[in-house]
Amino acid sequence: MHVEENVPTARQYGTGWYLALWSGELTEGDVVPLKYFGRDLVAFRGDSGKAFILDAHCLHMGAHLGYGGEVVGDDLMCPFHNWQWRGADGANSNIPYLDRCIKKQLKTWLVHEQDGLIYFWFSRTGSEEPTYFPPKVIEAGRSDFYPVYPHGALKVEVTFPPQFAFENVADLSHLRTVHKWAEVPELNGAGAYGDMFHTDLTGTVPTRSGGATVRNENWQWGPGLIYSRLHGLHPTGQITAATPIDHETSSYSMSVWVQRIGEGEVPVGRAKAVIEEQRRQALNAEGNDRIIWDNMVYLDNAALVGDERKTIGVHRVWFQRFRSDTPPPTPPPIPVPEGTPYPQPTIEDDLDTASGSISESPAVHSTAETLQGG
Repeated sequence: MHVEENVPTARQYGTGWYLALWSGELTEGDVVPLKYFGRDLVAFRGDSGKAFILDAHCLHMGAHLGYGGEVVGDDLMCPFHNWQWRGADGANSNIPYLDRCIKKQLKTWLVHEQDGLIYFWFSRTGSEEPTYFPPKVIEAGRSDFYPVYPHGALKVEVTFPPQFAFENVADLSHLRTVHKWAEVPELNGAGAYGDMFHTDLTGTVPTRSGGATVRNENWQWGPGLIYSRLHGLHPTGQITAATPIDHETSSYSMSVWVQRIGEGEVPVGRAKAVIEEQRRQALNAEGNDRIIWDNMVYLDNAALVGDERKTIGVHRVWFQRFRSDTPPPTPPPIPVPEGTPYPQPTIEDDLDTASGSISESPAVHSTAETLQGG
């Protein structure tokens, strides 16, 4: 087993897809320095329109390509001595004062871009190939929803590990105590399906005009991404992402698609309020969630009671599959009740990793719409 010595369980890195940045932050010719998983990285968009992520330091003399580097075709040119490195495979492609290239390659990171988000694949061992794909956001393809960038793109740097926030998908009782739902919501279905953990719940939230019934569906794909859909009040789709910067800090973000009001491109009225409420509760330092996550500790043997064992407990066991070569078996999911208007999720992967491309048949459906795509 690949072990990160002296790193607490909740702060260990997990293999999976993570959010690097929004597509709107990386237009053609842009070069952006990044730091994730304790490594300096650089993202750039080539003339072909493709996004690339490489290790950041030039193999000539160590200059950081993210500061002063320039895009040349689909290559990235170092600002120090103008050596060029290919985005596709990291190979040295040009040395301006030499008639040959050296046989060295920068590490390249597998990139997948969809729905206005740029994801990259992290392997804790360095050799694990993708076994799933980032979730496809239904709302991103609908004209009656605002584009996610820039108004629905929210991000902060935090010191709590991703698991603290992501356990919320399985923590029903906190919705009453922290978010002031009228009661603990009814659990329609929950459990692990391969690399995806799903919860579906219905409850009553307070509004100025009284209680309103809402349904919240969550699909956590791997250790770094959650796709949520809120039905009732104001329809919303959201990707919550947590990408470790190192073992002590993470980039925590929300990509929020809200249903349009009027014809403009800037959210107004209730749509704007939905985005601001997400910012207030989860991202602001004094928000309902943040004040807890920033100050809590992770208990490996938490005193879970009642249905918490079926939700939070199972989620914790499932989370370990991304950190271990021999994860413990995950209990079977709680069945979705008969009459729920969508079939239970199934995982059907078809990976073509030999060519570096990934294709996948539809894996999760909601009201006959595909949530998972290649």
